[in-house]
Amino acid sequence: MKEDLLTYLWQNQLFNGPLITDDEEIVSVQHPGYLNHDSGPDFSNARIRIGNTTWAGNIELHINASDWYRHQHHKDKAYNNIILHVLMNNDADIYRPNGEKIPAVSLQGKYSKAIKDRYQQFMESRQWLACEGQLHFVKPVVTGKWLERMAIERFEKRAQKVQHYLDGNQYDWEQAYFQLLCRSFGFKTNAEPFEMLGRQIPLKIIQRNSQSLKHTEAILFGQSGFLEEKIYSQYHEKLRFIYYSIRQKHNLQPIPKQSWKFMRLRPSNFPTVRIAQLASLLWKSTHLLSPVLKATTAEEIKELYNVTASDYWITHYHFDKAQETSVSPKRLGELAVNLILINTVIPFLFVYGKYHNKPVYQDRALDWLMQIPPEKNNITKKYIERDFPCDHAMHSQALIQMRESYCRKKKCLHCHIGHHILSKR
Repeated sequence: MKEDLLTYLWQNQLFNGPLITDDEEIVSVQHPGYLNHDSGPDFSNARIRIGNTTWAGNIELHINASDWYRHQHHKDKAYNNIILHVLMNNDADIYRPNGEKIPAVSLQGKYSKAIKDRYQQFMESRQWLACEGQLHFVKPVVTGKWLERMAIERFEKRAQKVQHYLDGNQYDWEQAYFQLLCRSFGFKTNAEPFEMLGRQIPLKIIQRNSQSLKHTEAILFGQSGFLEEKIYSQYHEKLRFIYYSIRQKHNLQPIPKQSWKFMRLRPSNFPTVRIAQLASLLWKSTHLLSPVLKATTAEEIKELYNVTASDYWITHYHFDKAQETSVSPKRLGELAVNLILINTVIPFLFVYGKYHNKPVYQDRALDWLMQIPPEKNNITKKYIERDFPCDHAMHSQALIQMRESYCRKKKCLHCHIGHHILSKR
């Protein structure tokens, strides 16, 4: 048996019959304590009764009692106030620094063998979901509640990312939002260079030099490194002329052009096209955050982000070569807009509401997530094939969180669905 299964049995009190210490005193558990995810004893603030005495304090778990010494707990003061040692095999007596023996109980033979067998099946499974052969035991209400929990965890993860940008910009909300938005425009392949671009351009410089769309394009393309080399193109030359004037005025430094990735991308996703679309968005509204705060529905934000690259890009994906086929406006598609809302707009609005103590923004953020269609990817596809609900972006985000943090790592003991299967009679 692994220690994480022993922890699971104790945390959920999944054992039969009375617990008796090695000194033959009956133990009754009033509260098993709170699982500690940091260093120190496994459970804190437990409350138990041993014989006629009630104890409150910490509890430590080991497969073998001798693991106490193997883990060097006898040298750590954090373990001096252990009130109970929970074991499988009691192969050694353990003492406190004052010489008192620490009471020990063994769960050997006191838990259902079926739990151990099911857990072993989970750990040895090579299926995409370790539990998929037993999902028919799980009621929809259990799945629904767990997905709610996963959506919250996903939101908390996104909130931490937003916090990182706020800390890095001394709580300049507009600049932090701009940087996070830049990263979103890179999507998966060019997220890093787009973030570098956002860090290299103070938004205020764009706002002060927004005389025309070409000025905004010049700043973005110039800072992206695409205007460093001369190209035979009137459009490119015009952007170079505008950019070098602004660059000299504000002492700007571009990122290396080599940072950008074009390989294995559809032309409509080329970074040049995405930069042109971002320029159109900034030209449309240089104050990025205020329209988000004013919007009351996700559709209003979608309309705001419904932007198209300038006319030059109707016939181009690069600066130096016109396309011969598929001549069309380069509009930011609905799928791309939805991903930007999910990854940037909604998490940022939620954190803004939390920081400023305005629950209306937090509620609005959650509501918007349920107004957006679910993401379609390999993860959501496989969960749908296994009859998991995926009706909106709240569901798809929950499923992604479940896959990344639980199913892939086989953390079945920490999953409500896994717990429901393991503990069934």
